[in-house]
Amino acid sequence: MLFYLELSSEPIRFDAVSQLTNVFFDDSNRQVFAVRSGGATGCCVKGPGDTDVISFCMEDKGPIRSIKFSPNNKILAIQRTDTSVDFVNFMNNQPQMNDVVVYKGKNVTVQGFVWVHAKEVAVISNGSVEMVVLNMEKKQAKCMKSISLTINWFMWYSLGNLALLATNNGSVLLPVILKQGTITKLPKLEPQSDRGIPERDVTLAKIYGTFAILILRPTETRTLSVVIYLLSGPGLAPKKSHILCLGHSGRFAINIVDDLVVVHHQATGTSMLFDIAMNGETDSNGVVHHTPITPGRPIKPFSLKMPSLSFDGETKRCEL
Repeated sequence: MLFYLELSSEPIRFDAVSQLTNVFFDDSNRQVFAVRSGGATGCCVKGPGDTDVISFCMEDKGPIRSIKFSPNNKILAIQRTDTSVDFVNFMNNQPQMNDVVVYKGKNVTVQGFVWVHAKEVAVISNGSVEMVVLNMEKKQAKCMKSISLTINWFMWYSLGNLALLATNNGSVLLPVILKQGTITKLPKLEPQSDRGIPERDVTLAKIYGTFAILILRPTETRTLSVVIYLLSGPGLAPKKSHILCLGHSGRFAINIVDDLVVVHHQATGTSMLFDIAMNGETDSNGVVHHTPITPGRPIKPFSLKMPSLSFDGETKRCEL
């Protein structure tokens, strides 16, 4: 069978999720965190390179919800509660547990945080976005800029410093650019939806150099399509530009590879490729409708080499 997608031959290996181990992925730094016993029996951080490994221990202060290094790996941010984020100084790849700065929200629920600079982090709560500057020497976390609005959920596209904030129960989506010392609100997007847009149905990307918001939407035939809004209007306003016709229902996942939109369909175990630069059928609103450029096919089977005492080793085929 012909395959046009395959996994990397050099995967990142980490401990599996268990009662003792929690696993987190930071897509900004492309780091996998395997945290054992809340860090008390070890935390192993691995990046895409063979030498990108950091191992350390820290006190177990409760279940971890999110954990991310600053871009230069000098500060570790840990969220354990709804109301605060801890920032731990690192020296020689080891935490300085006596050198901790705590950010506490004011009457809000902290939904998450994203690093925008080596010493600046955006903290997103259910009521605001705050740009917090860290001074580890003075043990200070100071809000330098903020916007107030009700936020149901958010997502982050690190390659463009673009955040998408869902308000009004997901019926209004507000793109914002978060950079050092600045919060830039872009024109809002109001996709027609009776029940609002859930986070799982949205993907942020950059396609052919333009920011894009991709949303899974039902069609009249009960199949699903992907509606693509390009941030190409006045003031980077989201403009409904393309619709990808999937021809299936069920669960999907979306990736962007070399400007191609790859849509994975769980039920059939296949992936479809779309290219919005190719011609399609244009409707009366100027929206281009696309079909897959090739028939849906599975990802090339992948076998993982397992630890073994034998010379040849053992392999285990992974279910994709």
